[in-house]
Amino acid sequence: ILPSRIMIAKRPRISFRNVFELDQDELIRDIVKKTVEVKVNEMQTLVKNILFAKERENVERKLAFSAVARENITLKEKNTVVARENLMLKEENTALTRENSTLKEENREISFLKVKNTLLSRDNSTLKEENTNLKKEKIAVATEISTLKEEIIAVGRENKTLKEESIGVARENLNLKKEKIAVATENSTLKEETIAVGRENKSLKEENTTVAGENSTILLKLLVDKERQIKDLETQISSLKNEESKLNNEQKCTVCCDEMPETKRKSTSVGNPRKRAKSSLSDNEKADKKATAGGSKKLKKKISRSVGIKKAKKKESNTKLKNKKSTSTGAEKVKKKSITGYTAPVELSSQLAAIVGGYAMPRHEVVKRMWDYIKENNLQDPEDKQMVICDWKLSLVIPVERFRGFGMSKYLKQHMSGWNATFVNR
Repeated sequence: ILPSRIMIAKRPRISFRNVFELDQDELIRDIVKKTVEVKVNEMQTLVKNILFAKERENVERKLAFSAVARENITLKEKNTVVARENLMLKEENTALTRENSTLKEENREISFLKVKNTLLSRDNSTLKEENTNLKKEKIAVATEISTLKEEIIAVGRENKTLKEESIGVARENLNLKKEKIAVATENSTLKEETIAVGRENKSLKEENTTVAGENSTILLKLLVDKERQIKDLETQISSLKNEESKLNNEQKCTVCCDEMPETKRKSTSVGNPRKRAKSSLSDNEKADKKATAGGSKKLKKKISRSVGIKKAKKKESNTKLKNKKSTSTGAEKVKKKSITGYTAPVELSSQLAAIVGGYAMPRHEVVKRMWDYIKENNLQDPEDKQMVICDWKLSLVIPVERFRGFGMSKYLKQHMSGWNATFVNR
């Protein structure tokens, strides 16, 4: 590509006449040779110039490096001198610091000794006062020991009396156990008797029901018979009334009878046999009606009374049985409740018993009495009422200065043991 451009750029000026006369190949070769030679010469001169410049730079660099190396050597020598001086200064500083530390320690010891002297003087004065107080306390302790010895002797006597009383109580407990066994046997016999009585009551109830049914059937039969008799009598009375009406129609002297005086009427009525029969019949019928009506009413009243009495007796017997069952079940429930887990009595340690006032009681009762003791002695913290401050009695049970009142049970577990039948018997 380059030769063509050169060829175009540096083509000799040839007239149009001579172009066709010369050879084109030779011309091109000449032009190319000339251009290549020119370019090669230019490139050689450039390369020479570049190499010469680089050699100069290398020389300058070497000179610069040699100067820097000399400076570095001088600086190293100076640094070594400075390092030696620094070491000397450091050694001097360490010696000075050691001397300062020793002086400070000596000052501290002197101040400490001064404080000790002041404290010892104070301690001597306090010890003197304590010695005087101890002498007084010794005298008081000696008097207290004498009183305590006397109290111990009295306590020993009381212990002997208490042992004798405990022996008597143990004997009483044995007697009570024997009595309980006898009562248990009696209760078993009474239960058997109640079972037998219940069976008899059932049989009596069945008999009463059968008798009541029979009585009701008999009374119904009687009522039915009486009603039939009453109906028959009513039919007879109606027939007699019809006959009377017929006879009155046949008689034509009704008006005369009405105008006649009463004496004549009586004589006529006495004289008439039909009227006599009618009057006697009417009187008898009226008496029968009254008797039947009164009898039916009396029978109804008697029946109602007998039925009411039987119902009342049944109610009384049912109430008695219910009362017996309720008393028996109530006693059993009480026994069961007294033995169940939460209400069961628990053995307590002597430390806890001294606060609570008993060696056996349920857990809830123990907690209740503990709260009573805390409130009586004002052991609650005034700033936080949930917290309780231990006194010497509580510290035997709960070995802590302060504790939360609602977390008391975890400390009380250690002073409680399982349920025991001997404490229940007590």
